[in-house]
Amino acid sequence: MLSLAVIVLLAHPEQLQALRAAPASINNAVEELLRYITEPQTSATTRMALEDVELSGMTIKAGESVTVSLAAANRDPAVFEHPDTLDLSRSKVRRQLAFGQGIHMCLGQHVGRLEPQHDIVCEQRTSSPLLEGLRLISTECSSASCAARRLAFLASAINSSVGSKV
Repeated sequence: MLSLAVIVLLAHPEQLQALRAAPASINNAVEELLRYITEPQTSATTRMALEDVELSGMTIKAGESVTVSLAAANRDPAVFEHPDTLDLSRSKVRRQLAFGQGIHMCLGQHVGRLEPQHDIVCEQRTSSPLLEGLRLISTECSSASCAARRLAFLASAINSSVGSKV
């Protein structure tokens, strides 16, 4: 999550700047990053209907299985306005489902949230701003659609003058 969060923040410099300006918003920012980068290939879950149920005009019969995509739920326009836009100030982002829901909620969710919160906050406490001097040059996805968010290539650079006296 942390490495993808860094790439996403570098690709959205206006959001990175907003986070630098308001480091107290880190909890909400992490929730939005989780929502935004939920990986489609690891976020599907299959359930079996215990009884006939109607869902969006379709009947799912008892015993039939349904595959639910948490990544699609995190991009649902009925829940999130402009779902394909990264917005670290998004309200009600805690409704995201990156870690599942209910009895199927990931047991490691607290660590999954704490790691980026801690690392980004620790970075903020240093003498240099968050990710200062690091810039994204280009990325190349391993699939045509880039839907899986798997990088085949990542070019970045660190400004060598950052932190040095000139």
